[in-house]
Amino acid sequence: SINLAREYRPDLKSYIAARDALKKELTYQKIQYLPDLKARGGYGLNANSNVTNSFSIQGTLDFPSINVMDIKYKIEEAQARLQAADSQVFKLEKDIYHNVQKAYVNMVQYEKKIPLTEVAVRQTYENLELAMGRYEVGLGNFLEVQDAIVNYNQAQENYVKLIFDYNVSRAKLELEIAKVDTDNKKTEEEDTKKEQQQ
Repeated sequence: SINLAREYRPDLKSYIAARDALKKELTYQKIQYLPDLKARGGYGLNANSNVTNSFSIQGTLDFPSINVMDIKYKIEEAQARLQAADSQVFKLEKDIYHNVQKAYVNMVQYEKKIPLTEVAVRQTYENLELAMGRYEVGLGNFLEVQDAIVNYNQAQENYVKLIFDYNVSRAKLELEIAKVDTDNKKTEEEDTKKEQQQ
């Protein structure tokens, strides 16, 4: 789940792209110190004479007029911005990890409660049947039947609420992973079907 979140989260991709851009900027600032090296070569051939062919190589090394302190400060600024970007990416990765773990644990807790709640619904239904049977033969009173009905309805309500909570927690997990994009999935599936039909 964590790896899927790292792969699919657009905010994390954005932070990583910004960090990569800052790395390139830092590299650019560092090469400002370097001189420009230019080379040019040529060869001339005189068809009338074997002696007058020419060959030339020309090279220049230009040292630009630079303000060393200005470049130094720009490099330091780029390094500081890169460190800040690294910190942002690290913090976001930790937040993603924490949020995905929390959502997963919540989903698993609800999932484990489902069978227990199903048993409670069955038991309260059996108790209701027993209370109604006792009432019909005259061994029980109407209050026992009403209590059994209330307990059964409460168990059903708890079961429905638990299923709802489980589905919400699952949706939160998928949202944290950022894999849920139903509109794009439907569009992609429709496009794929159209391409296959053509």
